[in-house]
Amino acid sequence: MEHGADPGTILALMQALEASRLGTLARTSTWIYPLASVLHILGLAFLLGSIAVFDLRVLGVARRLPLAACAAYLLTIARTAFGIQLVTGFVMFSADADHVYDNPYFLAKVSVIALALVNIIAFHWLARANPYVYEFEIIPGSAKASAAFSLLAWIAVASFGRMIAYI
Repeated sequence: MEHGADPGTILALMQALEASRLGTLARTSTWIYPLASVLHILGLAFLLGSIAVFDLRVLGVARRLPLAACAAYLLTIARTAFGIQLVTGFVMFSADADHVYDNPYFLAKVSVIALALVNIIAFHWLARANPYVYEFEIIPGSAKASAAFSLLAWIAVASFGRMIAYI
């Protein structure tokens, strides 16, 4: 929650989202919430799987696979899976927004997602600025640290997401 934000206003927004057509459908439909949940799990598998394989490659695993080819293939899968995560997560959130928005695990999940996205932007900005990374596969320590952080961050996102249901 933003420092200084009016908790009543935020709660009112969450209640409005929950009362919206989407929130009502997600809660009352026989298929919408379960389908969103299944697709969210599948999206997580593809997101975490593709990111993990790419991060492990940056960390030196499977060096025979060209890094540029891994990036082109795996990061396309990761972007698509992240889109699926956003849509399905929003559907599930809208079903119970006024109870979930201040859940400590939800807040931790959203915070780690933000950090992981900043990490992705920094990694790829630095990799593009350094032609040796993809062209000659000379991977600096900062890139390896970024990959290790990414791997841990996305595992934390999955873990925090799972724990939301238990508070």
